[in-house]
Order: sequence, then C-alpha cells, then structure tokens
Amino acid sequence: MSYNHLFKIVVVGDHNCGKSCILLRFAENTFRVDHVSTIGVDFKLKTIKLGRDKVRLELWDTAGMERYRTIYNSYYHSAHGVMCVYDMTNEKSFNSLENYWLKEIRQHAPVNSVLMLVGNKADLGSERKVDFSRAEKLATRLGVSLYEVSAKTGINCDDAFHTLAAAMREKVTASSMHSDESDEHELGFPRGWGFREQQEIFREIHLLFFGT
Repeated sequence: MSYNHLFKIVVVGDHNCGKSCILLRFAENTFRVDHVSTIGVDFKLKTIKLGRDKVRLELWDTAGMERYRTIYNSYYHSAHGVMCVYDMTNEKSFNSLENYWLKEIRQHAPVNSVLMLVGNKADLGSERKVDFSRAEKLATRLGVSLYEVSAKTGINCDDAFHTLAAAMREKVTASSMHSDESDEHELGFPRGWGFREQQEIFREIHLLFFGT
C-alpha cells in the first residue's frame, strides 16, 4: 500500500499501565483482558488517513519493567513521536513520567520529535488517582497534548493517535520546506537510518531475550 508519510511512534511508560492494550485497540480494534505483558519490544503497523494523505505508522511498544529499560535507548533514535502513557488509577505511574520517562526522552529522542501524554483506563473513573487538572498542568508546562483514553472501551484511542500523527506530519512538512534532504528523509526517516536499520535492532534485541 502506498503512503505519503511514514512515521515512527515509540510508546513508553511504566509496567502495567496499558501501553500494549492501547496499541492493540488502535491497530486491531480489539481488547484482551488476559493480554500478556510485553517482553522487550513489540512492533505494529497501521495506516491511517489524514485528509488526503495516507500516513503509515510504525508503532513500537516497549515493556515498562525496569530490567528492560537499558535496551530502549536505540528505539528512541529516529522517532517522530513519543507517546508517554500513565495509568490514571496509579499515581506512581504518573509520577514516573517526570521522575524517569521524560528525562529519558530528553536524553535519547530526537529534539524535534512530538511528545504526547496519555492517561489510560478512563473507564475506571471511580478508581481515579490522577486528576485531569494535574495531568493537564504537566502537559501545559511541557507544551504537549494530553489525552485520557480507555484501551478497554476504545474511548479517545483513535483520536490520540490521529492527533499525534497530524502533529508529526506538520513538523515534517514544515521541515521539508526548508531542507534539500533526500526522499528517505521526506518519508520521515533521518538520513542514514531507515526501516532496515530499525528491523536489525529489533532482531538483535530478540536474540538478546530469546536466543533465536
């Protein structure tokens, strides 16, 4: 399938905040109560329409457990967008955004990547531990978008990814107006780092965890 833009989105956040379920809901429109936690890194593809454009999204799902965090640095490379997820019913997962994840993003992600904050489990309103106003205050300070979503019901999942994709397209389009970069860059990849290189990293990490 042809497309006008190809963007890489890395989804990060603490263990059990629902990153994989959000991606599954967006990519396949399904939800599994017994979903198995991600080991290392997972990968999905999704093509969406933004106006007249077809946008291909590479969705990289990272495990939030501490023992896996040191392998993620390579996955931030060439990311056009980073979705930072917390669990609205778990205050610790929200605190981890500033205590850990935002620091990692600043250190390893491209300076022009688009950041979005996403609070998951909006269907569990009675168990909320992170007020919207508190999350909104952080998003405003960072100058980024905030969405509260539910992977279980699908609330706002599509809207969040479409908003992120639109912001990434806007940045790439603005950049291409002031650059002579190659066609590879116009598709969304920095020069010298394409899909093949990303797949090679994926294979290396697969070998690290599974040995085959």
